[in-house]
Amino acid sequence: MRLSFLYLSALLALLISSCSGPDGFSIKGTTKGLEGKTVYLQKFSQGLPVNIDSAVVGNDGSLAFETKLPFTDYYQLFIDQKNTFVFIGDSVGELSFTADQSLSEPTNIEGQEDTKILYDFDAKLKVLMMKGDSIMRLGKEGQIPREEAVAKLQVMNTEAMEFLHGFIDRHTTSPAALAALNRMNPMQDMAYFKKVLEGLSVRMAQSEYYSFLNRQIQQVEQQGGVMPAEPENPKLAAGQPAPPISLPDPKGKTHSLEEFKGKVVLIDFWASWCGPCRNESPNVVKAYNAFHPKGFEILSVSLDKNATAWTAAIAEDKLNWTHVSELKYWQSKVVEDYGITGIPFTDPIKLENIC
Repeated sequence: MRLSFLYLSALLALLISSCSGPDGFSIKGTTKGLEGKTVYLQKFSQGLPVNIDSAVVGNDGSLAFETKLPFTDYYQLFIDQKNTFVFIGDSVGELSFTADQSLSEPTNIEGQEDTKILYDFDAKLKVLMMKGDSIMRLGKEGQIPREEAVAKLQVMNTEAMEFLHGFIDRHTTSPAALAALNRMNPMQDMAYFKKVLEGLSVRMAQSEYYSFLNRQIQQVEQQGGVMPAEPENPKLAAGQPAPPISLPDPKGKTHSLEEFKGKVVLIDFWASWCGPCRNESPNVVKAYNAFHPKGFEILSVSLDKNATAWTAAIAEDKLNWTHVSELKYWQSKVVEDYGITGIPFTDPIKLENIC
């Protein structure tokens, strides 16, 4: 399963002045190139975005929300998958920004200190990741010996862990610390997980994600440091035939699992509106390009409702394999058959016996 606790996307940009009322949250932005666009304010429920307010960017590029957020948590401003601004919001407060052409590239965020901390973390982490990617590329291309690349990556890993630990030590009571935990292993860093959960126990008590993470860590402790296994879906148990899938592709042609019999196939459940799914697309494309010549296949099953958005996402993300959908959102039969509770969700199956 491809799953992560938090799905962060980079965004926005500069300026904004705002004056929040005593009992609400104020968002004000100055944008360029987004005039007339509808911006949705969204919260997250079961890992999926839910609209709670909306505003239209003015002809002068101004954007404003005077709203009420239910509690301290992660929220986002959303136009489309290339225009998404994740931020930390409180029941009372203010946030200002400037966005040039896209909500996804912020600079000089003001008014909401936790969000500033979050994006500072994201920028510094990206620098470390770019260094690691560069070392791996040099090793893969033979520009440096493999042993040297491994040694350098080990040093980079140590540097990254020191950065994560230091960030949490400095920001234990900020929701931004959850972004650092998302890069860490509770079996190796249990003390840091407990430190953050304790530091946020009052402020984020109503957050769905905080509650989920807290329960997981409690189970890890109760099981002697072993991550709790996800409940097994009997329909997907080893040795059982894969539940049948027979759905139309964007052109109306029906495809079924039987077409892939005898091959290794990744059944990928996603949707064009799912940010985490779209963020994972480049990794899935790399895997497909690398292993498809050896017989690896992908069957992508979309939980979209809008055919235009679905086909546009396929083209934009260059997903050059078989795609099917009922266009029934969560009411699709495959949701029940495969026990899907959130996306992205993948199920790798070698199709020996398909009924």
